[in-house]
Amino acid sequence: MPYRRGISTEASEAGRDLLAAARPVHDAALREALEEASALPGSAPLVELLDTWAPRVKRGKH
Repeated sequence: MPYRRGISTEASEAGRDLLAAARPVHDAALREALEEASALPGSAPLVELLDTWAPRVKRGKH
């Protein structure tokens, strides 16, 4: 039988507000890193895969 673990968290209203405020900065930094990585031949396929999986991050949509 496989061993399984999990972690559960709960954010307060203040924590959710903080996460919402941080999201645009995080998404912009991630977009920039993905753009740089897409220029590297070894990383480009991964960036393309990530864009199909989570296009809002690369395109900056929320």
